[in-house]
Parts: sequence; C-alpha cells; structure tokens
Amino acid sequence: SFRARLARDGQTATVDFRISIIPSYYGERAVIRILDPRGLPQSVEGLGLRESVAAKLRQLLRSSTGIILVTGPTGSGKSTTLFGALKSVYQPGIKILTAENPIARSTNAWGTRSRSTSARSSGTTPT
Repeated sequence: SFRARLARDGQTATVDFRISIIPSYYGERAVIRILDPRGLPQSVEGLGLRESVAAKLRQLLRSSTGIILVTGPTGSGKSTTLFGALKSVYQPGIKILTAENPIARSTNAWGTRSRSTSARSSGTTPT
C-alpha cells in the first residue's frame, strides 16, 4: 500500500528533461519530455526503418561529401534518427559536427561537437 506521509529516497538512471512552458489565455501550459539515453538506438538497424530506407541511409552515411537534413515536428524522432545514424558511423579519429536548436543529446563522450542554432546562443562556444 502507498503511504503519502512517509519519506522516500532512491536512485535511478540519469535522464534528461526537456521542459516547454507556453503562455496561453488561461495561464501557462507546460510540457515535460523525459529523454532517457538508455532507449537510444546504437545503429541504423536499431531505428526500425523499412529495409529499403535503412539501406539508402547507410549509403548516404558512407559518402565522403554532402549533408543530411532530418526534419519533422516535435517528437517525430529526428534526434533519435540522427543519433542512431551518427552512432553507426562514429569511429575514433573522425569529427562529427551537429547544428541543433536546442541541442537534443550530449554526444561529446564519443567525439561529436554540437552547436545550438538559436539566435540567443549565437555567441556561445560549442559543447
């Protein structure tokens, strides 16, 4: 049973929260998204794409030139798609740069540098 007046303490995995607060006629509205890094794909295969789409993405990722743009509405999987794609091509010695607004995931641990495209943060240094 649940007892509301008992103190509780615990520890869980590290997660990030993205919070959006928007003013409206009847007051502010808030949306909280939980970003759990344990659910991120580690390769193109982990994205759940149709094989023909995954094959085309793998072909594009092997190219030594070009740009890949991933667009879509909030929550549609843009950052997840890019993370899986980047994770599948990363190897020590190569540089991967991303331009995001806001920076969705910190991938600095494996050599990626991300830069916010927000006008407010144009004077900041890359993370």
